[in-house]
Amino acid sequence: MEEISWKDMKPGRHYVVVKPSKDKTFRKGDHVEWWQGTRSQYGISCREAQGWIDGEDLEEAAEGMTVTLDTDWAKDKLASLKKQITYLKRNYPGL
Repeated sequence: MEEISWKDMKPGRHYVVVKPSKDKTFRKGDHVEWWQGTRSQYGISCREAQGWIDGEDLEEAAEGMTVTLDTDWAKDKLASLKKQITYLKRNYPGL
Protein backbone atom coordinates (compact mmCIF):
# COMPACT_ATOMS: atom_id res chain seq x y z
CA MET A 1 0.00 0.00 0.00
CA GLU A 2 1.21 3.48 -0.86
CA GLU A 3 2.68 5.61 1.93
CA ILE A 4 1.54 9.25 1.87
CA SER A 5 2.09 12.42 3.88
CA TRP A 6 -0.56 13.31 6.44
CA LYS A 7 -1.26 16.39 4.30
CA ASP A 8 -2.59 14.10 1.54
CA MET A 9 -5.13 12.35 3.77
CA LYS A 10 -8.75 12.49 2.59
CA PRO A 11 -11.84 12.90 4.82
CA GLY A 12 -13.70 9.70 5.64
CA ARG A 13 -10.81 7.33 4.92
CA HIS A 14 -9.12 5.34 7.63
CA TYR A 15 -5.31 5.24 7.85
CA VAL A 16 -2.49 3.61 9.83
CA VAL A 17 0.57 5.66 10.81
CA VAL A 18 3.72 4.30 9.14
CA LYS A 19 6.20 6.97 10.22
CA PRO A 20 5.47 8.75 13.53
CA SER A 21 5.24 12.51 13.85
CA LYS A 22 8.38 14.29 14.98
CA ASP A 23 7.03 15.06 18.46
CA LYS A 24 5.47 11.56 18.78
CA THR A 25 1.91 12.90 19.03
CA PHE A 26 1.13 10.26 16.41
CA ARG A 27 2.97 6.95 16.79
CA LYS A 28 3.70 4.12 14.38
CA GLY A 29 0.68 1.83 14.20
CA ASP A 30 -1.86 4.44 15.34
CA HIS A 31 -5.20 4.29 13.53
CA VAL A 32 -6.12 7.78 12.35
CA GLU A 33 -8.82 9.49 10.33
CA TRP A 34 -9.07 12.97 8.83
CA TRP A 35 -12.38 14.56 9.77
CA GLN A 36 -14.05 17.61 8.35
CA GLY A 37 -16.70 19.34 10.41
CA THR A 38 -18.95 22.23 9.59
CA ARG A 39 -17.51 25.50 8.39
CA SER A 40 -13.71 25.41 8.68
CA GLN A 41 -13.40 22.83 11.46
CA TYR A 42 -11.15 19.87 10.70
CA GLY A 43 -8.54 17.67 12.31
CA ILE A 44 -7.15 14.16 12.72
CA SER A 45 -8.64 11.72 15.21
CA CYS A 46 -6.67 8.83 16.69
CA ARG A 47 -8.30 5.64 17.93
CA GLU A 48 -5.46 4.72 20.31
CA ALA A 49 -5.33 8.17 21.93
CA GLN A 50 -9.14 8.33 22.04
CA GLY A 51 -9.00 11.93 20.91
CA TRP A 52 -8.12 14.29 18.11
CA ILE A 53 -5.89 17.17 17.10
CA ASP A 54 -7.65 20.25 15.75
CA GLY A 55 -6.63 21.70 12.41
CA GLU A 56 -4.79 24.72 13.80
CA ASP A 57 -2.42 22.39 15.71
CA LEU A 58 -1.74 19.86 12.94
CA GLU A 59 1.33 21.45 11.37
CA GLU A 60 3.27 20.95 14.60
CA ALA A 61 1.60 17.77 15.89
CA ALA A 62 1.73 15.82 12.60
CA GLU A 63 5.06 17.08 11.24
CA GLY A 64 6.91 14.23 9.54
CA MET A 65 4.03 11.75 9.85
CA THR A 66 3.25 9.41 6.96
CA VAL A 67 0.28 7.06 6.70
CA THR A 68 -1.13 4.29 4.57
CA LEU A 69 -4.75 3.27 4.00
CA ASP A 70 -6.08 0.95 6.70
CA THR A 71 -6.95 -2.04 4.53
CA ASP A 72 -7.78 -4.18 7.57
CA TRP A 73 -10.51 -1.69 8.53
CA ALA A 74 -11.83 -1.71 4.96
CA LYS A 75 -11.92 -5.53 4.81
CA ASP A 76 -13.76 -5.71 8.15
CA LYS A 77 -16.24 -3.06 7.01
CA LEU A 78 -16.86 -4.90 3.73
CA ALA A 79 -17.47 -8.20 5.55
CA SER A 80 -19.92 -6.48 7.90
CA LEU A 81 -21.81 -4.90 5.01
CA LYS A 82 -22.05 -8.25 3.20
CA LYS A 83 -23.60 -9.79 6.33
CA GLN A 84 -26.11 -6.93 6.51
CA ILE A 85 -27.04 -7.38 2.84
CA THR A 86 -27.51 -11.13 3.35
CA TYR A 87 -29.75 -10.44 6.35
CA LEU A 88 -31.86 -7.92 4.42
CA LYS A 89 -32.28 -10.22 1.42
CA ARG A 90 -33.27 -13.11 3.69
CA ASN A 91 -35.72 -11.13 5.81
CA TYR A 92 -37.19 -8.77 3.22
CA PRO A 93 -38.36 -10.84 0.25
CA GLY A 94 -38.50 -9.02 -3.03
CA LEU A 95 -35.42 -6.85 -2.50
